Amino acid sequence: GRKGFKSLPDELLLPIFKQAFHSLGSKYINIPSVRSNDFVKRVSQVCRRFRRIVLSSPDFWCTIHSSQPKDEVATFVHRSQTSPLTILIYGKDHKRFGSDMSEEDLRAFMEALAPCQDRWVEMRITSTPSRTISQLLDGIPMRSSP
Repeated sequence: GRKGFKSLPDELLLPIFKQAFHSLGSKYINIPSVRSNDFVKRVSQVCRRFRRIVLSSPDFWCTIHSSQPKDEVATFVHRSQTSPLTILIYGKDHKRFGSDMSEEDLRAFMEALAPCQDRWVEMRITSTPSRTISQLLDGIPMRSSP
């Protein structure tokens, strides 16, 4: 009979998952995209084995987008363990097409990330014509370094 994925060892499935994950990333900025994050979330829900494989690799959970819900941000932070984080902030609101991200949503996003600020290694900010990067930054609560 056919066994498909069941016959493949975890050591082979992990690189397959990583290749698919990275292939969905942005080709322009060479980091995982919202689609990459959606992929890993879906893989983690296929079966216990796939879930164990993707949860065992913190690299899948290290890029966090401002379009993610606050509870999902906390999940990604937890699953990334102690790995460095890349934070992507969009000026546009992905839930309300065509409108700017509200200051309240941006503040909630940044507050969810505040506890792991020491792990941020990269932050990319995309502004909009109606809102400059400095206006976006004004809405971000930051704690000062010791």
